[in-house]
Amino acid sequence: MESNHNDTHGENIANDRPKDGADEQPEDALKARLQEQENKYLYLYAEFETFKKRVQKERADLLKFGWEGVAQDLLQVLDNLERTVDYLASLQTAQASGSIKVMMDGLQMVLSQFLQTLERHGVRPEVAVGQPFDPNRHEAVTQEAAPEGTAPGIVLKEHQKGFSMHGRLLRPARVVVSQSQSNAGS
Repeated sequence: MESNHNDTHGENIANDRPKDGADEQPEDALKARLQEQENKYLYLYAEFETFKKRVQKERADLLKFGWEGVAQDLLQVLDNLERTVDYLASLQTAQASGSIKVMMDGLQMVLSQFLQTLERHGVRPEVAVGQPFDPNRHEAVTQEAAPEGTAPGIVLKEHQKGFSMHGRLLRPARVVVSQSQSNAGS
């Protein structure tokens, strides 16, 4: 009886096996599925690498530009220091006073130290006077007739310095721009 059972079992196994052509279909399907999973893995790996790089750049930018608001506030203090030095310089020429000279020298040293500190942290003044007007870097306050030999659209004066932080504009320069002689009268 055992042999009958084995024969029956053997027949079932033989009947469950796919024919020669059918043998390749499940194998091909598995290979295709495996390839699809590998492609998904590679895509997700590439996406993750891109994400890591983006996060690293964002972190670097945050460290680099994170104190931008403070720097803008400090520029107002810098403006006031410069105005004070300019005012004292005008007083010194009007009245040759030794105490004004000492005070002005002290303020000039503080101003220099302040500028050096800002520059160490990437904040630099923008050169505007004599440059062509650039609306991305300058804010035009007014226009004046161009002096002889000066083309229209050139920055003549600077009312307030412009500054950049690590190459990115922090504050535009407030400037006076030259205009052609024919437009100056209108």
